[in-house]
Amino acid sequence: MLDNDRTYKQAVRRALAHFHDTAYLRVCPLAEALLPVTDRGWALQRLLRTAVEHIKPLGTPVEDDRKWRPYWVLYYRYVQGQSRWRVMSKLAISDATFIRAQRKAIMAVCDFMRDRERDFHPPPVSPRQIPRIENFVGREGNLTAYRCQLEEEHLAVIVGPAGAGKTALGAELAAAWQAEDHPLLWVTLRNGRNVTLESLLEEIALSLAAWGQESYWRFLQAERRKETSLAPGSQVRYLLTILEQGEYTICLDDLQLTSDDPAINAFCADLLHSAEQRKLWLLVMSRVRPNFARGRIFKPLDGLGWEDARHLLAVNGLTTLPEAAFAELYTKTGGLPVFLQLFVAWAHNGGLANIESEEVRQKLVAFAGNMVQERDIRSYLLHQLYNTLTSQERRFLTCVAVFRLPIETEDMSVAALLKAEGVQDVETTLMALAERYIFVPLVGQNQITLHPLVRAYFARRLRLSPTDQARLHRRVGEYYECSVGDMLESGYHYFEAGDVERAARLLSENTLCLINAGQAGSTREQLERLASHLARSETVQNLELRFDVAAAREQLCHLLGLREKQKAALDIMQSLAEELSDDRLLALAYNRRSRFYRTTGKFTTAITAAQAGLKAARLAHDKTTEAESLQYWGVALWLCDDYVAARERHQQALALTRETGERSGEANNLNELGNIYYRLDELAAARSFYEQALDIWRIMGDQRGEEKILNNLGLVWCALGDYVTARECHEQALTIVRAIGDQQGEAASLNNLGVVYYNLGHYVVAREYYEQSLAIKWAVGDQQGQANTLNNLGTVWRVLGNYVAAREHFERSLVLKRAISDLRGEAHSLNNLGVVCYEEAEYTAAQAYYEQALGITRTTSDKRETGFALTNLGMVLERLGDLDGAEAAYRESLFIRREIGQAALAIEDMAGLGGVALARSRWQEAKQYAEECLVHITAHGVAGIEYVFEVYLTCVRVLEACGEHERAWGVLAKAHALLMERADKIEDETLHGSFLKNVPIHREVVQKWECDAPR
Repeated sequence: MLDNDRTYKQAVRRALAHFHDTAYLRVCPLAEALLPVTDRGWALQRLLRTAVEHIKPLGTPVEDDRKWRPYWVLYYRYVQGQSRWRVMSKLAISDATFIRAQRKAIMAVCDFMRDRERDFHPPPVSPRQIPRIENFVGREGNLTAYRCQLEEEHLAVIVGPAGAGKTALGAELAAAWQAEDHPLLWVTLRNGRNVTLESLLEEIALSLAAWGQESYWRFLQAERRKETSLAPGSQVRYLLTILEQGEYTICLDDLQLTSDDPAINAFCADLLHSAEQRKLWLLVMSRVRPNFARGRIFKPLDGLGWEDARHLLAVNGLTTLPEAAFAELYTKTGGLPVFLQLFVAWAHNGGLANIESEEVRQKLVAFAGNMVQERDIRSYLLHQLYNTLTSQERRFLTCVAVFRLPIETEDMSVAALLKAEGVQDVETTLMALAERYIFVPLVGQNQITLHPLVRAYFARRLRLSPTDQARLHRRVGEYYECSVGDMLESGYHYFEAGDVERAARLLSENTLCLINAGQAGSTREQLERLASHLARSETVQNLELRFDVAAAREQLCHLLGLREKQKAALDIMQSLAEELSDDRLLALAYNRRSRFYRTTGKFTTAITAAQAGLKAARLAHDKTTEAESLQYWGVALWLCDDYVAARERHQQALALTRETGERSGEANNLNELGNIYYRLDELAAARSFYEQALDIWRIMGDQRGEEKILNNLGLVWCALGDYVTARECHEQALTIVRAIGDQQGEAASLNNLGVVYYNLGHYVVAREYYEQSLAIKWAVGDQQGQANTLNNLGTVWRVLGNYVAAREHFERSLVLKRAISDLRGEAHSLNNLGVVCYEEAEYTAAQAYYEQALGITRTTSDKRETGFALTNLGMVLERLGDLDGAEAAYRESLFIRREIGQAALAIEDMAGLGGVALARSRWQEAKQYAEECLVHITAHGVAGIEYVFEVYLTCVRVLEACGEHERAWGVLAKAHALLMERADKIEDETLHGSFLKNVPIHREVVQKWECDAPR
């Protein structure tokens, strides 16, 4: 279709011109050539964005730099959608320069897309060969039994010890099965811990391609090119669909090597489920009973029988072994084929020259016994390999085994380390060992990595004195700290070197960076190891180190939502501070405890902890910690909606930080003051405080602080209805966090961009951003963030009319909120579940959810969420005919909304009261409420009103009841126009129909317009 460069260039240019038109992108020639996925429009848009980013030069972005022009032209013109003349004006370039820059940029994009197109086609492969051995003997009974299992149950699991011949038996069975025209995929999991679900799926995709089924390979390549791929579960479900349709047989060899991988276990469980439903066949070889089939009983595969064992030796050319020697050998090996084969190899090398002698018989017995005791053939072979190496090569491998990264062949730091350890000719030794397959070169890169099995073996064989081991680990620690910047690996080696203090300082000071780099799990493991080690010493210095490590563990658990472990770390911090009689450390512990209680929704207790921290800080005469205590106190106060007292505390903290010159503390308190005014809907004041904080972070060069403020400013602009500026703020924040590798910040920015597009009515785009955000939060283990984004995704699905998906997301969010003891979040999720039940006309269930939420919010003094629960409760009580209860709920909510300054949300309660008055035939009262609603909408628009269509329809019904039909039609027209405007932004036909037909209030607006509007 795109058979020449000119056609390809035209296709790329047209696709860029329709960058935001996913309906066009879905069917354009470029998508058909590149993307074998169902959602091609969004996939191609992401790929184009990646291509544009790919041509970005290195370094700091500069608009007036010539080398940046091609990138800016594409970014401004197509990604941002600005006019050609505006781009020319912004870059101060002529029309001719614009054309040249655009031509150059599009050619670069074409090259990028051509490369991706090649990647989407699988390499030429033939079906994976089944690893059959030449001299397979015996096992007829086993073959028949397993064949019957495969035919009758679609499942056969061959379990047995190392060397029992599981692979050989499985291969014979698979070969016979394939010969009967069963398409068969053979996968060997030889690499053990290096096999991931991703690599396993790719291996299966290549095998499918060899059978002519290329769609899954192309699908995986498309997923790899996305900024955020689908969840592994989605990839597995697509694969299962292909396997079931083709009735494939899957053979998994050495499955025990991945027994500790939960993702692969879950995948195998899915395969088992499909096999039980007779949709595919599954053949497994494993040393242990597979985790996914724990409920089943499998008879282990024994060694060969006596005659079969003799036969095996005979077909391998060993016919002279005396009966007594064979009996000894059979007893020691248990008839395991691999041990017998190794014995054959030993015998052919002269081991049986004098078999009649007692000395040789003893060697034979010792050999066979050692092999049975070793149990692991790989370890034996590695031991033999070790014995063939020179002493210099052994020392070389021992040194290199402690590294975790690929070795740069030109890296002088590694070379210097090796030379210091006695290896002189590093380059020659490296290449010589690489040629012997101990090392594995990385394709296309000037790097070499040690094979993981060899690495583990030589790391265990550190035949060095304790002093030499410590020196080696210290050198490697310095390498990772100074040359690589990997603080986690560096801390590990400092600990191994005995420099516990340095390891503790390094990890505790870099905890946040390590979490943001996706290393939370390993960081937590090392911090716990450090804490355990430090707990054995009682020196004052050690107590201070223990406090720092406990503080780092508390910070990590806070960000990951591990509340029980966070509380345990807090208890350790407070205990150590009291033991040291250090008021400053005690204040820090109380401040962290205040944050803990605040996060779990116990705001009153959080205030008490912050007050205790303030008292301790003043005793320590530490104004910096005192300011922090005031800040924590202020945050807890405004979460209780006590904004006056909160503002006072933050102003006190602000004065202290300015007195001490603590600029970061000053910026934090300015940010908190901005948060207060944002929640009071005093957006101009909030913006002013945020901008002051932003200036400080920029002066300090603190990009993390800058990113946080940009996100907050984006929320302000979003509340002001300036969605373009809001999007720019969040995109700037996103650029920063991606540049500094802050994954949690990236997730927050993506989530906020989703909020912007949600408010713009671009619900599908919002969903995309939320899903990207959720994937990152899942990867870094941010349970709090996952729960929040799940709520956002559930809201999108609810608005689109997919209540099954909405309910699923809200329920998952509720589980997470309860797991981390976030009462505020739990109430929010309960409210959302109530809304789903309400819109599905499950009014009793909705009432139960709202009342649960209300019980929590009253306990936590959360006025905002209490207002939501009361408004929702009023709506459902009105539906159930309890007008007294509905009126009471609306009035209490209205009082709260006005008290905390939520003018827009108060409109919903006034509309509710109008509806109740109308139901009671109190026309004038109903009309008064309706008039107040319409006045607000005329003056301020519908921004901030969540149930805007309910408000509109209530006003329409009230006006009709009062005889003002023409005016009612005008209000209905506005409601219908707003609904159609939002619907027109949904390009997917299915989602468009669901939005208008599945959501009851939307359906009601459409039906009323079609019936009542004047023609």
